[in-house]
Amino acid sequence: MRITEHTATCFEATVDGGRILLDFRADASSPSPRYMPLARPAAADGVDTWRAVERHSHWLVDGEMRIEVPPVEGIDLGGADALLISDTGSFLTLPFLTEYSGFQGTVLATAAALSFGRLAMLELVALCEAVRELPLDAASAADGAAAACVDAPSGAPPPAIAVELWDLVSRSKLPYSRADVEQSLARVHGLSYGERAPISLRGADAGGSTLHATPLPSGAAIGACNWVIEGPSEKLLYVSASDPEGQVLATLPLTTTAPALRDADALLLCNVRPLPRRAPLQAGADGGGPAAGRAAAAGSVAPAAAIAHACRLVCEARAQGGHVLLPCSPWGGTLALLEHLLHSLHLTGLSHAPVHLISPVASACLSQAGMQVEWVDEERRTRTLAPPAPGRPQLTDPFPFDEHILQGRLVVASSLADLEAPLPAAGAIVLATHPSLRLGDAPNLLHCWRDDPRSLLLLTTLQGGADAEAAMALLLAPFEPVRCRVQRCMLDARLEPSVAAAVVEQLAPRRLVVPSTSPMNSDDGHRAMSGSAAMGDAVNSADAADDDATHAATERLLEAADATGDGLLGRRCPASRLVRGKSCRMVSRRTHQLAFMPHSAAVGVQLRTVTPTIKAARLSGVLRTERSGHLALLPDAHASAATNTCDGSGSSRRDGNVGDSSAGAAESSILLGTPKGERLVAALIRRGVEATVRQSADEADCTLVELVGGSEGAGRGARIELRSGGSESMLVATSLEALALLREVMMESLVEL
Repeated sequence: MRITEHTATCFEATVDGGRILLDFRADASSPSPRYMPLARPAAADGVDTWRAVERHSHWLVDGEMRIEVPPVEGIDLGGADALLISDTGSFLTLPFLTEYSGFQGTVLATAAALSFGRLAMLELVALCEAVRELPLDAASAADGAAAACVDAPSGAPPPAIAVELWDLVSRSKLPYSRADVEQSLARVHGLSYGERAPISLRGADAGGSTLHATPLPSGAAIGACNWVIEGPSEKLLYVSASDPEGQVLATLPLTTTAPALRDADALLLCNVRPLPRRAPLQAGADGGGPAAGRAAAAGSVAPAAAIAHACRLVCEARAQGGHVLLPCSPWGGTLALLEHLLHSLHLTGLSHAPVHLISPVASACLSQAGMQVEWVDEERRTRTLAPPAPGRPQLTDPFPFDEHILQGRLVVASSLADLEAPLPAAGAIVLATHPSLRLGDAPNLLHCWRDDPRSLLLLTTLQGGADAEAAMALLLAPFEPVRCRVQRCMLDARLEPSVAAAVVEQLAPRRLVVPSTSPMNSDDGHRAMSGSAAMGDAVNSADAADDDATHAATERLLEAADATGDGLLGRRCPASRLVRGKSCRMVSRRTHQLAFMPHSAAVGVQLRTVTPTIKAARLSGVLRTERSGHLALLPDAHASAATNTCDGSGSSRRDGNVGDSSAGAAESSILLGTPKGERLVAALIRRGVEATVRQSADEADCTLVELVGGSEGAGRGARIELRSGGSESMLVATSLEALALLREVMMESLVEL
């Protein structure tokens, strides 16, 4: 089994010879905040051009926005067997894989994620089309306001910034079309939770075998899932963004007890929430200037606390007569936030203030949410399907959005221009696309309201990771000076480190694998999970490139846990940390059972010495469970006929005679042993052949034993490649004589059974 990290949300796993892509999305949001808002193509002749502009000490790209894709240029996508999609956001880059690469594999997602993924892709297409349709000679409100606050001319950007901007443009793609969306979605198979789907393998190493993938609830959003990938001999769990309290986000909670989750060889645990370094929900101070009213933090809180705080902030701003802008898309956690926000406004006596939901797919998303009864949390499902109470109407929708629309408390429109009535002059509450503040109506609204200190800009989408303050400054650079209040209230459906540790203990995998950016690699994350700094230091020293070193570091971690009494895991679970762009190889260690053999059957077995302390023999037999519960090794018909005599009384079967398989060794033999480079060199020297041993520069786990010969000699290029960790070693030679010599030397270190 191998796992490779391409981005923090895009991985590749090799399970029993099958190559599986786990999500396909870039680290950053799309479009990147490095672009100017509502930037149009700079040339009308079809030639794409971009230029760098400076806005409040930040260099931005002015030109048609592109969508960032994972860095997979050097990867053979045509050899991948499947793509597993865990949430709606991962659909946004799907057409670049299915329509503009050599990928021919299967695409699997839940049916609910597929429905919302289609709407998310169509929203992005519609927003980009709207920007292209703007006249080139007419500046929008956003462009005009940004041009008025441009810094003094400073020439070209610094070389480092220029390289960064060029990298952004070069690793991104122009937006896809509506036809690309439909063709891409035609290749996606929608599944239900718990449905086991086959994946046919096409690679040379697959041998015609089949993998199976099963989606299970993650609690992150409606239709979001974790994946179980099973092969004939290997099993991988892929846990993406998850929430054990799925009811908060209107979906089923994270599943950790399903039988399919047990007995996994590896658990890839992604999207663990970083710990806040200071209170993430602090109120900003009123006043002017670029830094006024800012609240930023390195971490985030659980969705329940974030939604409650967001509702309180909106109600406070509305009571003060200020406008409220929430840049978001109408799917995922926004549905739960909208439901709670409408309820909070009603409780505080502000239900007369309508909430406006603005998106090209706003109405379709609300309708789709009403049809996802089987995907929502148990309370909403019961409320919808249960018989109504006497005198009350039957509920047919898990969300009350239709009722709010009929009563005028919720106004839905595809754009500001499509509103039947203008926004209120004071106290408007608007949820508008796009969360990047680079597309849709949100940029124009922010420019209109940015000078009102009573107004509130509430950001609910993850931006910037750990460097939140820098990400905030970059996001708002085109709009400065911003005098309204700015609050970050992230709907962060990720496991905090302590909960992640409990999940790992419940799932009990044989190995834990975490991404390179996981907070579980940090000292803070480990102390949060265990209370022991020694445990954090132990895992930080683990390197995924060296399996033995990782195992040793994990052993030190567990020893520290035992010493402090604050164990990270209740069992021995080695941990590996991924390195971006490099494969982490894991050897599956299936549990072995002990079988007993009667003494009369074992007497005739001939053991051969493999090492001074290990002896082995090849046996042919049948396992049978005795009444005592123990396994007994009994002979099969062929072994009994070849090596034993039967007196007709059944004593042979009763005694459990087992035949020595040396007679059949000619058909397929087993070579056992651990060849050492130094011993092989010594054996070659005894034969009068000079040789050297060194570590391979290309493979960390490969030792080379090379013959020292002239350029015309038979030993030119001859070598033995010794690999550890279950990989195949190899003899390389350009002549039959050299190959025979290398084989003779190798056989001295091996035992053939």
